[in-house]
Amino acid sequence: MAAENGKLETLQRVWEWANEQLTAEEIKTKLLLATDCEGRTVLHMAAEHGKLEILQKVWEWANLQLTAEEIKSNLLLATDGEGRTVLHMAAEHWNLEILQKVWKWANLQLTAEEIKSNLLLATDSKGRTVLHMAAEHGRLETLQRVWDWANEQLTAEEIKTILLLATDIRGRTVLHMAAVFWNLEILQKVWEWANLQLTAEEIKSNLLLATDCEGSTVLHYAVELWNLEMLQKIWEWANLQLTAESLKSNLLLATDCEGRTVLHIAAEQWNLEILQKIWEWANLQLTAEEIKSNLLLATGSKGITVLHSAAKQRNLEILQKVWEWANLQMTAEEIKSNLLLATDCEGRTVLHMAAEHGILETLQRVWKLANVQLTAEQIKSSLLLATDCEGRTVLHMAAEHGKLEILQKVWEWAKEQLTTEEIKNNLLLATDCEGRTVLHMAAEHWNLEILQKVWDWANM
Repeated sequence: MAAENGKLETLQRVWEWANEQLTAEEIKTKLLLATDCEGRTVLHMAAEHGKLEILQKVWEWANLQLTAEEIKSNLLLATDGEGRTVLHMAAEHWNLEILQKVWKWANLQLTAEEIKSNLLLATDSKGRTVLHMAAEHGRLETLQRVWDWANEQLTAEEIKTILLLATDIRGRTVLHMAAVFWNLEILQKVWEWANLQLTAEEIKSNLLLATDCEGSTVLHYAVELWNLEMLQKIWEWANLQLTAESLKSNLLLATDCEGRTVLHIAAEQWNLEILQKIWEWANLQLTAEEIKSNLLLATGSKGITVLHSAAKQRNLEILQKVWEWANLQMTAEEIKSNLLLATDCEGRTVLHMAAEHGILETLQRVWKLANVQLTAEQIKSSLLLATDCEGRTVLHMAAEHGKLEILQKVWEWAKEQLTTEEIKNNLLLATDCEGRTVLHMAAEHWNLEILQKVWDWANM
């Protein structure tokens, strides 16, 4: 505990007490070599938590109490429950000094073969090498240092197959991990190394077009993480390495395991620049029919179109932009049937999603669009009275999610469109699949105003 959470003074005081009370054998077996339930020794903990002075102090004590073989087998080569050595743990953190210190000790205690097999090429339980970890968690200096060591110790083939092309258990290469970390410098550095070590075909097939276990390419990652610079850089590389057909089929039109294209993912985020950039590329690479069928009308495994995705976000500009594109590419009937009236796998329309996830401006915009495109009967039956698969109307959702201004707006529209009997039976008295009325849902939240409002309506 002192190694994991404390200061050096605390650690030293505990060590002094141990030396006063325990035998040398107890200090060795119960303190220095003992592991916690996650398989971590005191040295592992010091490396994992980035405490250089504590790491050095524990190493100093280990050299006084343990044999060279014990240090090698039980400290430097030992792995925790996740298969991580001390070097793996050091690579996960931003402390280059700790990484260098552990590497120095390893070179003093281990053979070249042990360093290669048990440190540089070894993977943890998630299939990550030290290089994977440095790309995912570290800073550029850390990544560069691990790469330098790899070049000193490994063959070109080992670097290629086990470091650059190897994937973790989620199917992610080092390039995928660099994209996850939001660090453009790291991404560029990995790309630079890949171009030195790999063939054009390997770069294309194993890096740019490769998908992880969720069906995401490196381009999908950049979109999901809102990094425009990174997105543009990956697109630039893709244009240098891929054919127009590959760009179209494997990047722009490709879907992840949820059936989402890059445009779907961009619409789910809050970044209008990224959405516009992908749309711009799509218009350069795809036909009008492909844009309509595979981007605007396409639904993922959850039945969500790009417009549904946009309605879920608190970004009115994104919703407006997607609507603008839909009007350029689609007929009025397609917009009505496939966007405004279409439901996802949970039976929710765009209006349901705006009420559940959005802000008032988003909800009002969807309502305005519906009034332009739909008949009064469609608005009533397919939007205001329609229930999702859990039996919730738009009013239920507004009450459930504690949004007073949205609740009031939906009620206002209901009064305009529905009869008193419909309001009573289909909104106020209607129950969801759990038997909850709108009042029940209002009572579940901390918003007294919403509860009072629903009660007032019920009494009317």
